[in-house]
Amino acid sequence: MALLEAKTKLGTYVGVQDDHPQYTVFKGIAYAKAPLGNLRWKKPQPLEAFHGVYTADTFSPISVQPRHELGSFYQKEFFEHQEAMSEDSLYLNIWTPAMSREEKLPVLLWIHGGAYTGGYGHEIEFDGAKFCSRKVILVTVNYRLGVMGFLSHPWLQEENERGNFGIYDQIAAIQFIHEHIEAFGGDADNITIMGQSAGSRSVQIICSTDKTKGLFSKAIMQSAAGTNSICQEITQEKQASIMKEVIAGLGYKDLAQLRATPYKVLIHDIHQYMSEHQMNPLELLGPNIDGELLAEECDKILSKAAFHDIPYMIGCTKDELFSKETAHAILESTKGFAKLQSQLHASPIYVYSFERELPGDQAGAFHSGELWYEFGTLKRCWRPFTPGDYELSDKMNYYFSEFVKKGDPNHFDLPIWHKWTSVEQWIQCLDEIIKSKKIQ
Repeated sequence: MALLEAKTKLGTYVGVQDDHPQYTVFKGIAYAKAPLGNLRWKKPQPLEAFHGVYTADTFSPISVQPRHELGSFYQKEFFEHQEAMSEDSLYLNIWTPAMSREEKLPVLLWIHGGAYTGGYGHEIEFDGAKFCSRKVILVTVNYRLGVMGFLSHPWLQEENERGNFGIYDQIAAIQFIHEHIEAFGGDADNITIMGQSAGSRSVQIICSTDKTKGLFSKAIMQSAAGTNSICQEITQEKQASIMKEVIAGLGYKDLAQLRATPYKVLIHDIHQYMSEHQMNPLELLGPNIDGELLAEECDKILSKAAFHDIPYMIGCTKDELFSKETAHAILESTKGFAKLQSQLHASPIYVYSFERELPGDQAGAFHSGELWYEFGTLKRCWRPFTPGDYELSDKMNYYFSEFVKKGDPNHFDLPIWHKWTSVEQWIQCLDEIIKSKKIQ
């Protein structure tokens, strides 16, 4: 049977076992203490040992966020259930096929997307069973979102806080896994971080700061990372200045009042204000260039080869965000990152384009559509998937698992995936028939 108990320096965690395939899932493990009440808008706080037994059988509440409008595209696709929310949400989930702590299996840590304002680690499309069948441990995390995770304001500067709390949460989760994953049968020296959309840009930021050197060995970025990204960060000073205007416009007098306001009121009022004044939540409720976590623009960090020299996989979908212009921009951003990585670093990079048009509607190969495939969760989706879809899903999960294991997605059972180099630029086109496309 798979490992049931994980004995760590903090205490012992007991998970829930499954036999198809054999694995144990540990749900709702705290990786840091969430700053609550008078500590709102502080960096994540370290955990204290509990020296007992924690039954990890229930997913935690999700981070506070606006609900998706009922009947909207993504609500129908991924958010059928309305999960309970809480500001106490710094938890992660671990799916492990390990039979003992001595196995030292490769680890994949997943950072969800959602424009920095939504999403959570146990969405319906995320599951570790398929990765466990490949002998890969999957970890998914929650992190603070929107105004709770990325508020920047002069009041906070007086406390030496400059925003980016959600990214600090993600780093705390990586640190927790690096320190404790061996108890779950994992290899602390073989951790891959992966994210999609805002999660992808988060991965790029994490790979662009010295604060994370040595915590992981590989990275996968899907739909948003790269050069000239659609998720461009602004300076902390500019972000704080605009948010000062927003907070003042809503009538808040001081930080104590802001901290005492229920999160539902804050989220509603701030999003309504930004909508009425045509402000961009992606800029104002997302990461900023704070000179500490992120020293300067990501593009400058890329051009200086100051990002982590590790193997990368990067890609996007054919019909990103339902716009040909946006899809082209994200593809060019993806290619721009690959070009710099291949020129400036020795570690390999592999590039993909997800091109399968999902059945059931006319949305095509839409933004996030590949998630059903890589996690192997097509049976959970309402779409009428075909045998070809299931075959593509199996191959995609195989590619991703091989990359997690060894920094190279290739396996003799799979169509060859050529790496992108400064001499030959290859993109793996993921469709019912997988093809390699050489663009230069």
